[in-house]
Amino acid sequence: MSRISFCSLLSVAVLAAIGCDDKKPARMSSPESDQLALAGRQAPADGRQKKPEAVNLADPDVERKVILNVKMEITVENVEEAGQKITEIVKVSKGYVIKSDESVAAGARRQAVWTIRVPAKSIGEVADSLKQLGEVTRRNMDSNDVTDEFYDTEARLKHWKGEEETLLKLLKEKAQSPEDILKFRAQINPIRENIDRMEARMKTIRTLTEMSTIDLTIKDRDVLTPPNTSSKPTTSVGRTFAASVETLQDFGHDVLIFCVGLAPWLPLIAVALLLLRWITRRLNRPKPARLPPPLTHKPATTEV
Repeated sequence: MSRISFCSLLSVAVLAAIGCDDKKPARMSSPESDQLALAGRQAPADGRQKKPEAVNLADPDVERKVILNVKMEITVENVEEAGQKITEIVKVSKGYVIKSDESVAAGARRQAVWTIRVPAKSIGEVADSLKQLGEVTRRNMDSNDVTDEFYDTEARLKHWKGEEETLLKLLKEKAQSPEDILKFRAQINPIRENIDRMEARMKTIRTLTEMSTIDLTIKDRDVLTPPNTSSKPTTSVGRTFAASVETLQDFGHDVLIFCVGLAPWLPLIAVALLLLRWITRRLNRPKPARLPPPLTHKPATTEV
């Protein structure tokens, strides 16, 4: 009995110990996994990822970021000659032409529309050179200060690059399994998207602020009058002859198109013509003359 009691007490003690172990909270993650989960939220103690201080825009030494657009209308003596001078001015200023469009109509003034890009630092010199082409009838300058946006984007870009650098370092040092790598990548990818977006915006701002746009319209001073051809009969004769030649060309073109379209049908048309010819010849063939029936001579009877 003593042995049975001792075994029973031992069994109860073992079960109680197992029950106490089950009630203890299980640790589901290692210290490295906990550090991985907090990697995107906490910055290292050396302070390298602290957000840069905002730029003082009131500081006169801060480079301003201003987008300049100029619109000008100039009346010139000759649009063609003025266009050549515009090309020279743009070339000297190290700019380039985006668009050039010239229009002319009888009874109206010939005009040309130019869209050019020149360095912002030389926009004043270029505008003064264009003024020398003729009489300026309109001039408008529009500016958009994007200094605040530029430096704010630059500060946030530095911050996110620091965050990315830290996560990449932890990825290299702490990731021990594919699951750890996926967790790091899940935190790095959104940061990289933000960095790419900010870099693209900063590049656009630099392009728009370093090169200014000039929309230029030049017009002839005098109205273009059509030539008077009423007193020149030779002109009417030549115009009539040219119209006749053009009509003949159109006719020849139409005939050629008709022949090309008819070509695939020629074998069928040839067969149909041969069949029609054979039928016609059969119908028109002369019929053989019918001979009269032979006469039957009865023997003559003599009466006695």
